[in-house]
Formats: sequence, C-alpha cells, structure tokens
Amino acid sequence: MDPVYVHPVLVGALAIVCACGTDSGATSDGTFEGTSGGTSDATVDQTADPTAHETTGASAASTSASGSASTSASSASSDSTAPATGGETSGDASSSASTDASDSQTSDASASVGTSETATTADGTTGQLDPDEELLLSLPGPFFTASPEEPSRWYNDLGTPGAAYRRLELEFDVELAAFRDDIPPNNEERWDHVLFGLYRQGQPQSYLEYLIGASARIETNAADRAFNYGRVALEMGAASYKSWKKNYAWQEYTEVHVRQWIDADASEQTLELYKGDALDLTVTGPVDYFTPELTADQLKLELGTEDADWGLHVSPHGWTFKDLTLRGWLAP
Repeated sequence: MDPVYVHPVLVGALAIVCACGTDSGATSDGTFEGTSGGTSDATVDQTADPTAHETTGASAASTSASGSASTSASSASSDSTAPATGGETSGDASSSASTDASDSQTSDASASVGTSETATTADGTTGQLDPDEELLLSLPGPFFTASPEEPSRWYNDLGTPGAAYRRLELEFDVELAAFRDDIPPNNEERWDHVLFGLYRQGQPQSYLEYLIGASARIETNAADRAFNYGRVALEMGAASYKSWKKNYAWQEYTEVHVRQWIDADASEQTLELYKGDALDLTVTGPVDYFTPELTADQLKLELGTEDADWGLHVSPHGWTFKDLTLRGWLAP
C-alpha cells in the first residue's frame, strides 16, 4: 500500500517552521541556536519541528515490518536534532492514525525481543546483564538498507509492558552510501539523513510519542553536522522539541558506529560517533522532563524515515544498518 500523508499536519508544521526561521548552518561547536539564546556544549536548534511529517497507519505499514527483539549489551550516547517523526496534531483522528499504524505492524523475522539475562554486543561478545538491565532489541549483522521502496523500518512492542526504564541505550553501525541530493529542501541545499527515532508506544496523541533520534546533515553552503534530536517537554508545539548539533565531516562509503542514550538520573541524553574504536564526536543535551514512567507503555523504533514533503528530512537511501542493540535499565 502506498504511503498516505496527513496534509493538514504538514501545513501546520510548515507554518511553525516558517515562523521560527531557519537554521544558520554556520555555527561551530559551543554556539546555542534557538529562541531564548544562551550557550551550550553543542549547538541547539529549535527551528525544525520533528512532527512536521506525519504518516498514517498505511504509510508506516508499507515501509516496515515491526520487530520484537532481544537486545544486546552496549552503551550509547545521544546527539543531534529531531527528525521528521510520527507527527504532531491536536489529538484528532490523524494523530491516532499515526500511532495505531506503527503500533500494529508485524515483527521482522530477523529481530528478537525479550528480557534475556545475557546480551551479545555488536562485536559478538556475550556477557551477563546487570540485575536491573533488560535486552529490548537485537538485530545482528547487516539487517536493513534504506531504499526508495523501503525508506524506513519500524520495530514495535519494545520493553516489558508496565516497566519503567531510567535509562535507554541504542547502539548500531551504519555503512554510509552516497548522500541524497534529489530533493530540493526549500532551496536551502541541506539534507538531514535521518538515522532513527525512538518513540513511546500507544499514546493517545502523537506529540506525546517522540523521545530521541539522530541524523546526518549534509549541507552545500555550510559545514556538515551531526544532530542529536530530543525534547524539553512532552507538550504540543515546536518549542517542546530541541536538537543539539556539532560540525561533523560525514564521508560517503565509510562506516560509523552510533551510540545514543537518554538517562533520567543524569537528566541528559548523549550521542557518540565512532570511527573504528576511536571516539569521533560527543554531543549532550539536558532532558529534565524525562522520567522512567514515560517508558511504561513500551517503545517503538523507526530506522530511516519517510521523505518529508517539505524537504530537509530524508531517508538515507543506500545506507546499511548493522548490529543494532537497544537496552533498558529499570528504575528502582
């Protein structure tokens, strides 16, 4: 079935983006961008509403098989701005359509879900989990390559129903292909290749779903950057979303190791990028709003994204995802 887009949401999002202005694209590490000014360890961007791109259940179902999965042990850090996500509405039928669609997808045969007592890391090492640690998803080896036919893939029902996780960590390798240049995003010549988005499952309104994500921005007239997408509150409107970013020289046909986490105890989310064993980039942002109770309805993960009609956020066509693990640490 072909993707179905909820156009009223796109129209509203475009209005928000236009009202907020555009990202300057020329700032270096340490500069804060947003509506309130200030400084940060990374550039913060509030101009892009991650809910600007909403799909209905038909769209989500057409792009992925959702997975239940057992996760592997790994650590992660978070980075970057929020990508086009499940969509924000005022709680009408279009909102529930987005939520119900991705929640209803069937599992990917290559994935496994559970709360095993052991975990296998991306390098194949098996180890014992901490007493409060759960394996939420494990996808070994190359398992997904984004394409025009399958721009994104969903994995649903992640975590134990009713469990509250104080910390979530996602880790994977991604093999980059050519950069996208086929969609002119508002004539700004910049493309955010969305890597993933992690959502709360089963929410009554789509603005309550999005937690964290990451993307690779390739830009013609400014430095390329890595984005750590997040929230400052689970509220409606662009002001509840933030992105922390730093300059990063993405290279075609190379492999990058991505680690990202969100931690309620530290009130932080962090993204780390590695080349081989070497840490190449760290971007951290504050998330005072995040509490373990927000994860009690289980989670869902989207790799890649549907191309946003308004440009900017695009699926990383040809990029291959490998050795993914998602873990959670239970609250006391």
